[in-house]
Amino acid sequence: MKKIISVCLLVLLGCGGRTAAVENTTADSTLSQTPDSVSIPVATAVPSTSYEIPNESNFISEPYDFPLIEDSLKVRLGPGAAAEVKEFEGGADFGAYFITTVKGGESNVSFYSFSGKHSANIYTPQLPLKRGIVVGMQRADFLKVFGIDENATATTQFTISDTYGSILFTFSGEVLYNIDVFYEEGD
Repeated sequence: MKKIISVCLLVLLGCGGRTAAVENTTADSTLSQTPDSVSIPVATAVPSTSYEIPNESNFISEPYDFPLIEDSLKVRLGPGAAAEVKEFEGGADFGAYFITTVKGGESNVSFYSFSGKHSANIYTPQLPLKRGIVVGMQRADFLKVFGIDENATATTQFTISDTYGSILFTFSGEVLYNIDVFYEEGD
């Protein structure tokens, strides 16, 4: 901004009383100067396709409105849902643990045998999040939940993130299509 103001002042002073015309151009134009005009790059307003939801880091640690229990998840995901459990040996600083992954259709949920580590890729309304967030909900309802300006109609992805993870909400048109969760508290 200081550079643009400086250029304008230099042009006005260097024109010897002539009026300088300013032309708005796209952001990728180059700065050129002639005695009668100055081209200054101006950022073109482009609708944002992503939006970071602020002050919601507590939501990431425990976002699910269902228990992280293998059998419960298999029932929610319906016939054909399957679980895989991987066991890991303990180390000097921690005991043995396991990671459970339950898959059904395109959706899956993974969680550790201890709290603080989980992930999910959700394409079904059968796996709701707290605050009534569910795949298939309307954009206007989603925006109200997080207090986002209702004019965010061009936004296709909304993200909540912190040091340990993130949740990515993806819209297709006016409908929440996918929820991608990753959280790994601490080391």
